Amino acid sequence: MCRSYHYTLTIFAALAALSAADWENMHMQDEHNIYAYDANSFFTLHDLNNDGVWDSHEIRALYGTDHDANIPEHISQSIEKTVLDAIDRNRDGVISLNEWLEYKKNGGSLPDPGITYNFGHHFDEETDKPFYPRCECLICYSLISIMC
Repeated sequence: MCRSYHYTLTIFAALAALSAADWENMHMQDEHNIYAYDANSFFTLHDLNNDGVWDSHEIRALYGTDHDANIPEHISQSIEKTVLDAIDRNRDGVISLNEWLEYKKNGGSLPDPGITYNFGHHFDEETDKPFYPRCECLICYSLISIMC
């Protein structure tokens, strides 16, 4: 029984990790129809004002939380804080290209907040709506991602 329990926990842990790693791929495919990219091009694509950093607006735009009235402000703030805490090494409130590249080099991946969003950073419902409904649960989302 212990072995079975350990095996189940290992699978769930792997699925949760897969979900986080897959969020960037899902975003690039669903939002941009891009299936091959590198860390530099991902950063540049999401640096909306081309100033060399991701600020709070760009982080929120990346996740679509600044355009969706259904997402409470505290959720937007939580996502922004989580991303900044993980990547912003010098704590200046923005993410530079160098910080992003170092984060990716060390195996970092943008977290999947597990929320359903309606608009991404293009401000266009037609192109930014996900192609399939997303579950609030990371494990269910992981299973959906694997099956699709």
